[in-house]
Amino acid sequence: MRAIILAGEVAAVQRQVQACPDVATTYIIVALRRPGFYDRDGLRLFATEIMPGFW
Repeated sequence: MRAIILAGEVAAVQRQVQACPDVATTYIIVALRRPGFYDRDGLRLFATEIMPGFW
């Protein structure tokens, strides 16, 4: 499971996402969910810190 879970500091997650095209990944589905509610802060962090590097 560790190979498919994006986790860690911003730089670590960026490296994990960057490695995806190397294994023919076409899509990444982001499910930032804590028990009982969606993690809006985590989604905001992903959108502002991770995604811009891959546009």
